[in-house]
Amino acid sequence: MSVNTSDASARYRVFRCHDAHEQAAKLQGWHQSYWQLSAGAFEGQVSSIDTGGVCIMLERLNQVLLQRGALPPGCVAVSVPLHLAGHAMLSGRRSHLQGLHVFSGADGFEYLSPDTHLLLNVQIYPQGLAAARLRSEEHTSELQSRLHLVCRLLLEKK
Repeated sequence: MSVNTSDASARYRVFRCHDAHEQAAKLQGWHQSYWQLSAGAFEGQVSSIDTGGVCIMLERLNQVLLQRGALPPGCVAVSVPLHLAGHAMLSGRRSHLQGLHVFSGADGFEYLSPDTHLLLNVQIYPQGLAAARLRSEEHTSELQSRLHLVCRLLLEKK
């Protein structure tokens, strides 16, 4: 299942998956493969919002998986474990709720997920951010109303 917004500047999508390989394919740009190691029916979900320069993704699953993958060159990602039920390992190191996973496009990774997990991922694409900034500057003439100017000045002062 996929839900998309009509706003071209930010896309929100939700996928519910019943197969580990299907879920791996939904993680765009991660070039991942998933192998289910535990018995039982797989249930997973990927929710994401993508602005082109930053993608925030929430991944939920209910089975032990071996995940292998790599990010595209130039991408940096940070994952925050929000829920881990069981033993988890990231590239040979124990993963825990107080930990932070950091990935880059320079190296691949291997993740052994626990029985259930919920991870918040933030992917940063510096080239996408630069392109978004250029598009933003092109449209500043559209944002010249007094309300927009006041809001922008207030934000700049913070």
